[in-house]
Amino acid sequence: MAHEITSNDSLFVRRRPAWHGLGTTIGNAPTSSDALRVSGLDWRVVQAPVRKRDAQDQFLPVDDL
Repeated sequence: MAHEITSNDSLFVRRRPAWHGLGTTIGNAPTSSDALRVSGLDWRVVQAPVRKRDAQDQFLPVDDL
């Protein structure tokens, strides 16, 4: 069974390496902020309006998702 994890993916595991050998192995359970940092998932999130392109090639705001 393929694990479908690539070198572009981020993850951490606790105590033992995962069967696929990828990711960062840590000893103890981290805090949530440490887990995000160790796994490389501590991104800066920016909220922005969602827009869609109409038939006239104009970008219009999406009011309701």
